[in-house]
Amino acid sequence: MKNSFFFKIIVKSINNRLFLYSNFLVNLFNRLDISFRFFSFPKRKKIITLLKSPHVNKKSREQFLLEKYKCVFFIKFPIKALFLKFLLINKPKFIKLILKRIV
Repeated sequence: MKNSFFFKIIVKSINNRLFLYSNFLVNLFNRLDISFRFFSFPKRKKIITLLKSPHVNKKSREQFLLEKYKCVFFIKFPIKALFLKFLLINKPKFIKLILKRIV
């Protein structure tokens, strides 16, 4: 199509409820007949180790595990989409959305 626009939506979270939101987006794009591709990346784990006491006792440590989740949507829109701005405004607090237009 001549007047179509391509967008890349990157969805990030440290909460595993990201998959609920990605399912919501897939259902929404299917209902609106928007062509899209969806990629889910493996979760990234990072272990942080801290000493409990600031001075001595190196044996007493605490470990924390950070897990990061990420998925990407590539969508093709026939017209400029105000609905994408609606997605950016009405997202859950645990989700970080990045919207990029692909030329």
